[in-house]
Amino acid sequence: MQLSQYDKKTLTSIESMIADDMANTDSVGSERQNCLKQDEASELVEWAEKVLGSKVKKVKVTQRLSTHPCFVSVREAGAMRHFLRTSLADRPAEERYRVIEPILELNPEHELVRYLYNLVHASKDSEQSGDYSLAISILNHLYDTAMAQAGLLDDVRGLASRTTDLVEKLVGKTK
Repeated sequence: MQLSQYDKKTLTSIESMIADDMANTDSVGSERQNCLKQDEASELVEWAEKVLGSKVKKVKVTQRLSTHPCFVSVREAGAMRHFLRTSLADRPAEERYRVIEPILELNPEHELVRYLYNLVHASKDSEQSGDYSLAISILNHLYDTAMAQAGLLDDVRGLASRTTDLVEKLVGKTK
């Protein structure tokens, strides 16, 4: 049972308000320093959508974040968390992603997102380079942690394995 009114005031889920507010987050503030420019953000978004594929409904930039590199938004996330643990628990990951339709929102001012863009841009002509592989690992790590923070990640072992892989690539890069 859900309470829809209290004291003659209509109650609205904060997740619904966030979802309604998402329409205003596709542009990058060009006047800000240490921020990706609009064309850079577009290049990164296009690449991230290609790499993540069916894991996301969409990738976009947002100005709503200040300290985190990204987050995942899902319409009615509370209900989706429950749905994932009950009805979709035994389903393959691709089917779960298709049902929950996560949207990855990137913070164009965050140092890690700018670093990711630089890796992608530098290796766009060579998908065989170490930088390209590192960029994919960083993107997957950002996605995994955003899903975990949203309470939508069940594959903790996979996250740990991919995190170890990322750290190994970073350590190898500094040698």
